[in-house]
Amino acid sequence: MSDHQVTYKFADIFTGRTLAELPLKEVTFSKVVNGSGPWQGTLNIEDRSVRRSNWLRATAVWRSALWVDIDGVLVYGGLTTNRPYQMGAGTVVLSGADHCAYLAYLLQAKSYNFAAVPALGIAADVIEQALARPHTIPIRIVKEGPLAPEEYQIAFAAPEEQHQTVASILSQLQGLGFKVGIDYAADVAYVNGLPVPTITLSYPRRGALFTALSKVIDLSNALDLQYDEDGTQQANSIVEQAGATVDRSSEGEWVPAVEAGYPLLEATFSHPALAPTAGTNADQLRAYTAGDLSTHAYPLTAPVVKLPLFDTPSIFDLSPIGDDVLVRSPVVAGDQALTNPRFPEGMAAQMRTVRMDVTIPDEGVPTMDVTLNAPPTLIPVEPPVTTGGGVETGREKLEKEEEERATKEKLEKEEKEAKEKEEKEAKEKEDAEAKEKEEKEHAEEEATKKAETEELAKKAFEEAVAAKKEAARIEEPALKKELEEKAKALEEEAVKELETAEKGTGEEVTKAKEEATKAKKEAEELKGDAQSAKAAEEATWGTLIGEGIVKLTVAFSVAVGGWTAEGKLDGTVATYTPYPTPPGGATFTGVFVPPEASHINTGPGGWVVSGITLHAAGGALAAEQIYEESFLVKWYA
Repeated sequence: MSDHQVTYKFADIFTGRTLAELPLKEVTFSKVVNGSGPWQGTLNIEDRSVRRSNWLRATAVWRSALWVDIDGVLVYGGLTTNRPYQMGAGTVVLSGADHCAYLAYLLQAKSYNFAAVPALGIAADVIEQALARPHTIPIRIVKEGPLAPEEYQIAFAAPEEQHQTVASILSQLQGLGFKVGIDYAADVAYVNGLPVPTITLSYPRRGALFTALSKVIDLSNALDLQYDEDGTQQANSIVEQAGATVDRSSEGEWVPAVEAGYPLLEATFSHPALAPTAGTNADQLRAYTAGDLSTHAYPLTAPVVKLPLFDTPSIFDLSPIGDDVLVRSPVVAGDQALTNPRFPEGMAAQMRTVRMDVTIPDEGVPTMDVTLNAPPTLIPVEPPVTTGGGVETGREKLEKEEEERATKEKLEKEEKEAKEKEEKEAKEKEDAEAKEKEEKEHAEEEATKKAETEELAKKAFEEAVAAKKEAARIEEPALKKELEEKAKALEEEAVKELETAEKGTGEEVTKAKEEATKAKKEAEELKGDAQSAKAAEEATWGTLIGEGIVKLTVAFSVAVGGWTAEGKLDGTVATYTPYPTPPGGATFTGVFVPPEASHINTGPGGWVVSGITLHAAGGALAAEQIYEESFLVKWYA
């Protein structure tokens, strides 16, 4: 219990808004199929925290509802209908029932006369029309299940003058039996954070059918077991009687029960609510006959198993109420004491949960009493272990059922694994195709980017070559010429100032002399800079004897893998023809230098090509591109 949080919330019956959370003691509540489940709890109003709360409004009769929350899951909801106070004990004992009980306090909204209509539709109409009137408690109505076949649709009459309660009409529709009638129960859930009650109408039955995955109730884990066999209502030969119908009655007998050793047991069942029609009443009566025989042909058995509330199965496993389960009492071999002497040869039976009575004490283990019965069917089934032996009820049947169950589980597991494997392979194939497509698209994108990059590189190279031409204009020769011209201008200015000084007098002469001296000094400095540059150049290359232009054809070829100049590869001796023809010869021989070179045939007496940059700025050149470039060349003695 310490691992689970149980909260008792009291809310307004109309809005669902919580009014108070109260510390109830000795709480019980019930979840029921085809009925209403009661609840009860004791509140100590002498408790200080309770007295400070709004408990009087929160627990007001017919104005509040109890909601039981376990670990954040809503498991029960019920109206407050009683609140007796005991002064000596200082407590109020609160009680009520789930929202199905409210139908007993509502009368039918109008007269009803249905012809060949499914019982599910009739029940929904009657309840919804009663709840549509002003000041009724808001309750959702949910229908589940298929449309009843035509042969199981009914004629039903309920004149308004009868003033039947909605609960009475619902009970009649439920009592029509399997395949004709319906099941109903109260369900609860949070909707947008508020508790919402629902009455669920089910056809042809409520709850999940038995499968290999159904929950198992092992009696060896039970805290207690009550296993009643009631023969007071047993009947293996019955007569079904309808109201004022064309087909007034139907008879049926279950011979296997007599052959099994039971005496002849007869009974009559009436259905006065059926209206007179000439339609499908014969089929309906036969369905009633089969349904009542399946229920009454053998002793009525409704085991009640007491289980821990939070063990396996827990209250969460057995909710909603109405599902089929496997009830099992294991076999113990050898000299060991029997697990359960009521089932000396063991027992395994398919049953259905129809009621759950929960008890949450102040101290001790919270429990649930789970009531079971045979699942609804049109074929009578003898309850398990009624005679203490026999082929159908003893060890052989138990072992056979266990083996069949294990085989079924194995097959379902194999099918599940095969399906998962198939889905995994399909997913892997899908992923591989997606990856291949992605890689292809990426490759195409990269190819497009590469082509764009090569085009940009080509343009960048052309721009670099053009920029180089401009740069060549301001290199050493241009600088030298600029210095010489500036020096000459300064010299002329100095001469002019000197002449002015010779002709002038006084302040003008003095100023002119100063300006002339300054200009002369600057001219000498510029001359010195130019001579220094020339001296440095001649010291490296020799005496300059001429200048000219060299036309150089440069190619880049993917095929040969590098730069070529006049058909020669990198690093090889090549012959270049300068223009105009330099003194002493028409050609010179040198080694072609790869990109980033700044000279060709360096050294005294050789040819010098200034500012060469034979590479692409930003990337590789396109294949088979040829560029012809002219360079300023100087030759020395």
